[in-house]
Amino acid sequence: MKIKTGSVKRLWKEHNLYRQEALQFKVKYDKLVADGADEWDIKNAKKVLEEGERMIPDSENRLAKAVIELRELVVYARTVPAFKDDADLTAAETQLQEANV
Repeated sequence: MKIKTGSVKRLWKEHNLYRQEALQFKVKYDKLVADGADEWDIKNAKKVLEEGERMIPDSENRLAKAVIELRELVVYARTVPAFKDDADLTAAETQLQEANV
């Protein structure tokens, strides 16, 4: 359960970073266009922006898969009395809430 919780935490962080990077790339691209920058700079910035935007769905899919696996594990663990007050179960539930799923 620790491994799956850690995976969700890492993928959630990664997904948010990709979204932030895409916003930064968009701002940079828009600034270059507005300033009438060199055509090569604009083309390169657009390429970087598109690459960043492609990473968002990929990270979202990997996060969704990890969340499903963790959620299934948590549902099972709740049915086992030995896990009633388990710290790993609590951490997993907290991570699922943090990931807004």
